[in-house]
Amino acid sequence: MNKLFSLIIILSVLIIGCNSEEFEIHELGGNLIESSTVINMVDTFTIQSSTVIMDSIQTSSLGSVSVGRYVDEYLGSMKATAYSKVELGTVFSLDTTDKAKLDSIVLVAYSKGLFWGDTTQTQTINVHRVTNHIEINNDTSAYYNIYSLNIDPKVLGTRTFKARPKRKIEVGSANYHDFRIRLNDEIGYEILGEAIKSDGFTSDATKWEKRFEGIALVPGEDDNASVLNFQTDSMNIRLYYRVVGSSTGGGVERHRDFTISKTLSFTNYKADRANTNQLGTGLSGLVESEIDIPSEQTNNLSFIQGGTGIYTKLKIPYLELLGQQGDAVSLLNAELLLYPLEGTDQKELYPLNGLNFEVYETDRKNRLVTAILNSRNSQLTSIYYVNYENPEDTPLSFDLTNYVGNVLANGMEDDEGLMIKLTSQFDNGFVNRMVINNDPNSRFKIKLKTTYAVQK
Repeated sequence: MNKLFSLIIILSVLIIGCNSEEFEIHELGGNLIESSTVINMVDTFTIQSSTVIMDSIQTSSLGSVSVGRYVDEYLGSMKATAYSKVELGTVFSLDTTDKAKLDSIVLVAYSKGLFWGDTTQTQTINVHRVTNHIEINNDTSAYYNIYSLNIDPKVLGTRTFKARPKRKIEVGSANYHDFRIRLNDEIGYEILGEAIKSDGFTSDATKWEKRFEGIALVPGEDDNASVLNFQTDSMNIRLYYRVVGSSTGGGVERHRDFTISKTLSFTNYKADRANTNQLGTGLSGLVESEIDIPSEQTNNLSFIQGGTGIYTKLKIPYLELLGQQGDAVSLLNAELLLYPLEGTDQKELYPLNGLNFEVYETDRKNRLVTAILNSRNSQLTSIYYVNYENPEDTPLSFDLTNYVGNVLANGMEDDEGLMIKLTSQFDNGFVNRMVINNDPNSRFKIKLKTTYAVQK
């Protein structure tokens, strides 16, 4: 009885006073609830979910690129190819009286250990020369996930390996995963030969671009392993060589770095969803942004995936009826709950913990119209934290009190919906995904949980 009395007092403080003509979200410090006020909780709204895809998302200027291939049992195969401009930097020249001997030429890359997929499987990365010009101009303001560039079919270097994302080394003040691919000696000899010439292509940035515009990191065509993420601000092509002169004896060891452009690096994400009908999710028709694939057609599931721009769309057709529960309704709280399908959060393969999501209003054409705001009028986001002791009952939650209150006060368009997506930190730069359960017979279906007061 004491607990019940305390609850009534707390709720009394939360409610200002009921207005029979206009719906309100009540703040702290209002009048006490009259004896005829009833507190209700409803979480049985009909929520329709579907999967949509954006036309394109920017993947350049992110500070990282991704490369690799794996097959997702829900979303089909995913292939990430990285394209980067290689910069000359300062002029690279050698004295004609010195004799330069090549030791090796290596692509040097570092990552923070970010991966997606099975790193215990063998995979391949091939390095190719890019033959297109890479630049930002009036025609190309940025590079997007659907863009690709022409490459020379000749392989400059290749490495077949099993990724070890947890093995890290210290670089400056941070710890990184160290990854190297030895390139063919032929390109090393070519660069050294040009460095001796006064007008060689290492003497001028324009000449360098014509001869060595950039590189592409291409995964093995049949790999089913992992996608790895590499930092572009620490990636370079490193030329190791010795200079042998009359006074140097065995030669002086030297190296020269040709840096990778952070701004002019991007990732192309190519998904093949043709086999998703056999996988049971039926997403092969997800080819343009105006298409909605209802969860009823995808085994009662909807999806969110970074890199490819896959989002989950929600419609709550009877939400406005909440305001018709009495003469005056005062919303106390509204919480949206989405549950990842049991077994899809595998922290050794497909980790979800720490991913950040956001919500937008959307229309019938699946455009992102307006970001949903929180009570502080800043963009509403939610970080997903997994309770590994009870992972199946760990929802992704959003406080939609402001949004629901606005709908009850001002109404809702017939084609209005909500779009759930990863924040740009995760959506633009990697292939994290969430599989959301919306089985109407499951207690883990999508829910809108509302608590409100009704004055009778």
